[in-house]
Amino acid sequence: MENELEKRRYQAQKMAALERLAGGISHDLNNILGVIEGYAAFILKAMSAGDPVRPDIEEILRAEQRAVALTKQLAMFSCGKGVRTEIIDVNGFIAELSSKIKRLIGADVALEIFAAPDLKPFQADACRLEQALINLLVNARDAMSGGGRIKVSIENADLGRAMSKCPQPVESGRRFIRISVSDPGAGMSADTLGRLFEPYFTTKPKGKGKGLGLAEVYGIVNRHNGWLEVWSEQGTGSVFTIYLPGGAAGRSV
Repeated sequence: MENELEKRRYQAQKMAALERLAGGISHDLNNILGVIEGYAAFILKAMSAGDPVRPDIEEILRAEQRAVALTKQLAMFSCGKGVRTEIIDVNGFIAELSSKIKRLIGADVALEIFAAPDLKPFQADACRLEQALINLLVNARDAMSGGGRIKVSIENADLGRAMSKCPQPVESGRRFIRISVSDPGAGMSADTLGRLFEPYFTTKPKGKGKGLGLAEVYGIVNRHNGWLEVWSEQGTGSVFTIYLPGGAAGRSV
């Protein structure tokens, strides 16, 4: 038990350090990118429509916008921004999520979503929670090279504070919402599990992933004062489980 607690403490310290690093990098990069965007836009404005160099300057601006999108993902992972909670209508939330994700995961992947009939209303930042789930679902899809079935379940979980792994357990209460995403895909090794939420860590082939999706999930859940648990075995599949406090426990802005 003591060894397990030490592992959790080390993981929390490591992720906190990475959050601070990501926040600092995203801030500094945004400043640099702002300069690039300003000068490129100024040069473009001074050019004629037929200038042969114009396409090159336009490509600089497109690259700058892609880099801005990456820094936004880093900012999401870092501690700099909080959440704005609202009461979630579970049925509506699931219906909207289903319509969006089916277009992303492809025809060879079946999506099964189950919400417990006694699910109590809960508060969360709907947009960020949706983004976290989309990231997990896309990750599950990528783990199944030949297609398969992804299962999502949402249910109540009544936990004591001794069982809570919240960043701020005093504020969490006992009532939680448990959301799990499971797939029968390739699974992960112990080494991969140890680095799973690090920014830019990925096991996907070059060009197939930036390694920010799961880091973003970690950041979103953390700012809701929740936590993630992951089970995985190579060749068997993976289960990602999100625990969120049932009340308004996020860090507001």
